[in-house]
Amino acid sequence: MTKRSTKGFTLVEIIVVLAIAAIFTAVTILSITDFVDRRPERPLHCLYSGCNQTLLW
Repeated sequence: MTKRSTKGFTLVEIIVVLAIAAIFTAVTILSITDFVDRRPERPLHCLYSGCNQTLLW
């Protein structure tokens, strides 16, 4: 019998790491979208002028 090399990772270890990374990514995306949904909305002219000027039609 030959001795097996112990270098590298097994497939199970790689799958576990990928699953944990996917969970962290999902939680992060949900947190960001929840934060964006709850922010106060500003008028469109505030995005360009900084709301320092009044919008003249």
